[in-house]
Amino acid sequence: MKLYILITVLLSMYTYAQSYSDWRARYDSFDENDFRAFQYITPYIAKAKKERNGPELVQAYKDAVSFSEKEKLQYADSMIVAACQTRNPDLIAGAYITKGTVYYFTYRKFQPALDEFLKAWKYAGRSGNDDLYYKNLYYIGVVKSYLGYYSEALQIFTRCRSYFAQQNFPEKFSNLRFNRRKGYLNTLHQMGVCLIELKRYDEASAVADLGLKETVADADFYVERSYFYKLKGITYWMQGSKTAAIEALDNALPGLLRKDDFTNASLVYYYKGLIARSDGDFSRGQKDFIRIDSVFRRYNFILPEVRPAYEYLIKEAAGARDQRAELYFTAQLLKADRVIATDFKYLAGKIHREYDTFDLLYAKRRLELSLYRLNVIIGILALVFGFGLYRFTKKWKGTRGSAAFGTEDSVPPQTITKSAECRVSALSDTLVQELLVKIDSLEKSRFFLDENMSQAKMAKLLKTNTAYLSELINEHKGCNFNTYMNRLRINYVTEMLRQNRKWRKYTVTTLAKDSGFAHRSTFSQAFIQYHNMTPGAYITGLQEKENTPGPVGQ
Repeated sequence: MKLYILITVLLSMYTYAQSYSDWRARYDSFDENDFRAFQYITPYIAKAKKERNGPELVQAYKDAVSFSEKEKLQYADSMIVAACQTRNPDLIAGAYITKGTVYYFTYRKFQPALDEFLKAWKYAGRSGNDDLYYKNLYYIGVVKSYLGYYSEALQIFTRCRSYFAQQNFPEKFSNLRFNRRKGYLNTLHQMGVCLIELKRYDEASAVADLGLKETVADADFYVERSYFYKLKGITYWMQGSKTAAIEALDNALPGLLRKDDFTNASLVYYYKGLIARSDGDFSRGQKDFIRIDSVFRRYNFILPEVRPAYEYLIKEAAGARDQRAELYFTAQLLKADRVIATDFKYLAGKIHREYDTFDLLYAKRRLELSLYRLNVIIGILALVFGFGLYRFTKKWKGTRGSAAFGTEDSVPPQTITKSAECRVSALSDTLVQELLVKIDSLEKSRFFLDENMSQAKMAKLLKTNTAYLSELINEHKGCNFNTYMNRLRINYVTEMLRQNRKWRKYTVTTLAKDSGFAHRSTFSQAFIQYHNMTPGAYITGLQEKENTPGPVGQ
């Protein structure tokens, strides 16, 4: 007992004799999520608590977040509590950013991630620490990009790029230089992502080229270089250079897998699959799409951009009459849509679907019923066969045994296959798809700018009737005709206000007229409904954001 007490006392003396930097040095070279670090982090935390050293306790919990594999959120919460007790805005902002990155990188939960980044923003804005400010701004831009606000995100990343490009500190601060450079490269990558989504492929390709040039022969930024290869591969594909696209995507994949970045790895698999299909190699394309499903099953996360992979898999399974595969991929697509609708509410309304949810549910039920019937028939045949075999072994008459196999209740396999291929109305599905294509064409022509546009007039343009058009809009646009028109017009005027400063000087009456509204009051009501603010307040916000003068007449 005395020996145990002596060892405990000596261990305690040793623990608290160590400096904080001594503890950090012991695990500084460990990889992220390496739990061995906790043999040093645990006494580090205990020392900081005993000495009531708030800043060191915050740092200790931050390190615990990095090296913990399953308790990152718990340690992030402890970090926030410790930071709040210091009342230091830098530490508080950093703690909220850390929790936001856990939601973003580890769990891919973008809504709670954005909540944490916005909490950090309240403190980073007044902390005076520019590095912290732009790090926080960068993450807000990242979440906005994933939620589909690409124009807004691009503006944020442009600001961040200008800041991170600065190297205005002495050479001896190598850690600061490294972090600033890493921030610059990550910002370049995010700019490229936004430019691709905005279909500005030449600019995206130029950003990718710059990133590859900046990271050439630099082992410290091997992973970052992979992101630029990914951007280059996508832009090559969009511009019709398939061979170059495959080469770039293949160069990107090892770095993404090394970092366990399943999000961007799925994107690479998707484009590799598309390229393989375009070359007629459907087998190779299917393998790449199935890899996307493997990622989805493991992480319960999927990018909206790769969603069409499931539609291809469903079609190919149906073509091969593989009902089990068709049912499985249909169920996976429904699950993917639920995930997308939760984490990407903005994007979910914009994703083009070949099948809407109702069609998918119907197809799922049809396949389940078909497989159920097939299993019942197989069971009946097995029983009949068993009974016949039993009678045969008892030396009953062969004619009676054969009759058991030829009963009128049995269903031949051809009937099963044929019933599985039946659809409710192939003509109706075809017509729906044709009308949706026509509606898409009308939207691109901005038919909604006609203030006299009515449901009857639109039906005439589509060469259909108003009853069917009403049903189509309700089913595929999720609203009635008037709401649909208001949505198109508000989206149009919003985009014009963002892109064209001249529009910000228009009166509300002019804005209403130029966006297709017959009355100023209807426009104002619709604008407030979609933006929760008046047109004037929205324009003022844009001007303050860009320091652009020019009030609007009310």
